[in-house]
Amino acid sequence: MRRYLSLRIWFARFPWLVTGCFLLTTHGLASEATDGGLRVEVITAYNFVVDSNIESQSSYGPESAFIGAIIHNDGATTLSNVTAMTGDYIDGSSDTPGTYPSRPHMNLFGLLTGGSYDPQGEFALTHEGGSIGVAEATRFFGTLEPGASIPVYWLVSYPTKDALGHAVHGPSVKPDDDLWLEYDIWATADEGLTDRSAVVTRRATMRNEISAMANKILPNSVNKVPLYYQELLEKYAAEWISTNDDGTPGTRIIAEGVWYDLGNIGHGFDNDGDLVPDKNAWMQPVGNAGTFDAGLFRLIETRAFVVVKLKGGGEQVFQGENQLYFENMPENNGAIGWVGYTFMPLQGPGAAQLSPYQETASGYDNEKFNGDYGASLVEFLISGESKIILDKNATPTVIPGSNIFYSLSFTNDGEVAVGAPEFGLNMVISDKIPRGTTYLSGSATGSNTISMAGADYLVLYSTNNALTWSTEEPVPASAVTDIQWWMSDAFPTSEYGSVTFEVNATDPYVQPEPMICNTGGVGFGNGPPAVEDKDCTLVVGSNTVGDTVWADTGAGNAFANGYQNTDEVGVSNITVFLYWDANSNGLVDSGEPVLKSAVTDTNGNYLIEGLIDGNYLAVLDVTDPDIPFGYTLTT
Repeated sequence: MRRYLSLRIWFARFPWLVTGCFLLTTHGLASEATDGGLRVEVITAYNFVVDSNIESQSSYGPESAFIGAIIHNDGATTLSNVTAMTGDYIDGSSDTPGTYPSRPHMNLFGLLTGGSYDPQGEFALTHEGGSIGVAEATRFFGTLEPGASIPVYWLVSYPTKDALGHAVHGPSVKPDDDLWLEYDIWATADEGLTDRSAVVTRRATMRNEISAMANKILPNSVNKVPLYYQELLEKYAAEWISTNDDGTPGTRIIAEGVWYDLGNIGHGFDNDGDLVPDKNAWMQPVGNAGTFDAGLFRLIETRAFVVVKLKGGGEQVFQGENQLYFENMPENNGAIGWVGYTFMPLQGPGAAQLSPYQETASGYDNEKFNGDYGASLVEFLISGESKIILDKNATPTVIPGSNIFYSLSFTNDGEVAVGAPEFGLNMVISDKIPRGTTYLSGSATGSNTISMAGADYLVLYSTNNALTWSTEEPVPASAVTDIQWWMSDAFPTSEYGSVTFEVNATDPYVQPEPMICNTGGVGFGNGPPAVEDKDCTLVVGSNTVGDTVWADTGAGNAFANGYQNTDEVGVSNITVFLYWDANSNGLVDSGEPVLKSAVTDTNGNYLIEGLIDGNYLAVLDVTDPDIPFGYTLTT
């Protein structure tokens, strides 16, 4: 079932666009699967564009596209632990999110298994997770209320040539000899006490399409846009613009393509196999994944409409929310399209370049595309440094067998709220249980505070290093490896909060490092932390380190020999630092921390107590003002 945004909601952005517009609903393309109240609806086109001249060095056709789905709750019960994934669904337990099914294809030399020149080598889609990697293919959304839905988009790249440089589309205009690849989109959830899982398998065919330079991402002139729509939108020039409410992590940036010139939309391919040409059009924001980091900017929503100039006169307007693919267009003399792509920066500062392209049906069994990517686009999406302030604190010292108390305090120091729970991008505070400790049951919910009135949060637990999550604290609690606190609402400016938890330092303590260091973060959804803070706890033992600082000024061979002779006296009030020698090389290397310090007594003696077994370095503070003038180290 194809989704359409209501007229009332859609035109809230352009309230003056209601008068004179004709909205037409098309029949759907989406494949879908249902399990109980959980439904997965795929919203991706059937084909991927391959330039008909791909074997030419001058080709610059697209090689990537966003695939997407909408996750629905059609039932009467709130769904919890809602997770959406793309990749290769196998049996529910050995699936591979972020890695897609592979297959060989006749007369082509595959790029994967078998080697570069093996005709049995295979092809597959590639997940473009950017700085997050394949982990970006898994999206956790938490709860989904009855009647609610969440769109989700993933960027993939696809092969356009085989290992020998041959085009992956066949010589004919029919799809029979074209490379096709599959991908799965699935979602899991808990509906009360019942586990739900809905899986959709889709096939994408690499189709031979001609490059149509007359179809522009930026029209040559605004006369292609009917004056009526120019006046309504107050757009009298063809341009790409981006607007944002802040541009820092957790806020939104809207990239607006004004306008796509789609040209004449003809008959095109019969993609759905109903023996009727589809008369379709498709608009995409990223054709070159190499200039776009999907781990930095997440596509969360699209809004689009297409103005079709009818052969009989007048226009029809096709519109949709989270719809980039349109089909069954009427007979026309040309069409133009507008799309607003909403992104959320997950990290910052950073930048990414869009590479928008479009395709439309041409003659029978032909389609055309334009991939000039908007010739004037540069670093189009720019995110700033996070305005969330995070302060992490830990118990400074611990005896093996006792507890460490952690607190993570956070404040929104920005000018707008951060987070978008409606897209599964809640503000999330996260932490990992450090090595040499175990989580204490109930401590993640014991003493948390949120200043925002009516605010709530959901605590998630992982027992496999953040691969999967549960809202139920596991038994035993010592199995917990990671904790997250999901804020229920967008987090407003000037609000603050604090979350806490405790761990127990194992006894005996057998870790090689004498310090338990731990880093917490604040991010959005299952994205990476946008801001982090670290604190360390010194593990206390029964060992001591001590010796003497002396003036190595003996007579004759005793002078500066590195040994304290009987006539050489100690030097008082000199600071000695104790370092952990992490690699046991006898040198203070970068990153090796100062654990403690001591000041020499009147005899030059120092003693540092409370150390666990380990390798340490005692190092004189060469900047200490009490070192006599002109002296250097001899040990």
